[in-house]
Amino acid sequence: MEIPNASNRGRVFAKCEWENPTGSIKDRVAYHLVMNELRGRMPGERIKILEYTGGSLGVSLALITRLLGLECRLILSEATSASIINSIRHYGADTVLVDREEGFLGVINKAIAVYEADPTWAFLFQHENSANLECHYQSTGIEILNQAPAGIDAWVASIGTGGSLMGVYQRLREVNPQIALYATNPDELAYGDVCPPNCHKKFSGSGGLGFGNKQRFVRENEHQVKHHFRIRYEDCLQRMWTFYQTEGIKLGSSAAANLIAAEAVAATQNQHQSTYTIFPSLATTEEWN
Repeated sequence: MEIPNASNRGRVFAKCEWENPTGSIKDRVAYHLVMNELRGRMPGERIKILEYTGGSLGVSLALITRLLGLECRLILSEATSASIINSIRHYGADTVLVDREEGFLGVINKAIAVYEADPTWAFLFQHENSANLECHYQSTGIEILNQAPAGIDAWVASIGTGGSLMGVYQRLREVNPQIALYATNPDELAYGDVCPPNCHKKFSGSGGLGFGNKQRFVRENEHQVKHHFRIRYEDCLQRMWTFYQTEGIKLGSSAAANLIAAEAVAATQNQHQSTYTIFPSLATTEEWN
């Protein structure tokens, strides 16, 4: 969709992902991660899926593993939205909750510990699994190119695992080698921050890991990122509200963060240029209330 813009600057387009089965872009990732794991497996072989999640990916994995008849254990922070946890459990996945004070790094470390204690789990490890990056290179990026009504001069996305940010960028760059890449980060804990993990509210599906840790897909190509936007959660909530007032759509906080950054980029462009971003999902009940 094109975002209404009264200025005489660049145009902003967003790919909307809430029509996926569970309502988020993570359905793509879940499908690719699980299908990649199933390749080469023997028919009838017992497969137990293990993964950590900040929310939406967990719902996607819970649904796809239920449809495939696979066991699924998901590691989450106890700070995860109740609506997300309830959806995951509704689909039959087992959940393990980690102390909110440990942040998302603690969630990842717990999943690693579970796998090391029982290697019979098929640990998807989204931050290190190239199927995550390939998912967006092969699907999301191609769809954007096919659907784009105008040239693509800039790409804006958040850093969660870095999968959509870098996977889509790599595909778009094949068409326009000069495309500019911009990343959105929660101001409360951004990519590469050296401070410890925290439990502050942040826009969904993104954020730094703490202690200077950097997500692999971005770390390996961070020289390609032109600018990192740091966006406060309260600013996302405000943009969600103003967007709803004009468009009647309840964006999720991650979508609002991407929109804030995309509009800032477009403000530096001329009227013949375009910035593209992605709206990963609509708002959760907790975000809107």
